Amino acid sequence: MLVNLLDPQIAVQWTNRIRVSEDMMLFQRDYTYVESVSISGKGLHFQLAPRRDNQDVNVQIFVRDNRGDLILSYAKSQFRPRPPSNAKQWILKRKFLPGRYLVTIELENFTAYENEIDYAETPF
Repeated sequence: MLVNLLDPQIAVQWTNRIRVSEDMMLFQRDYTYVESVSISGKGLHFQLAPRRDNQDVNVQIFVRDNRGDLILSYAKSQFRPRPPSNAKQWILKRKFLPGRYLVTIELENFTAYENEIDYAETPF
């Protein structure tokens, strides 16, 4: 806890005022954000948290290989953040070979996620 970083004499004043809480209680969920992203041999898997008002969002997804070549591009202006039925994640189907990929996800024309992901096939 942050109170441990304070001088002990000052910490006494703050100990009863600082509370530990779950992220879900603190994070304002007014807008869509990226929950998770992964790559498998079947495609790009991603999960979005829906907006509080459950409206569709504008989404653009780009995947580049380690040479910088664009290998996957997806765009939809009326994208539903929740996948249909009981699925927890969306999947953009594409055969990925083992390697490093730069994944960029834009939500409402803003970069919401950008990260390099290493994909390696596992035998089990």
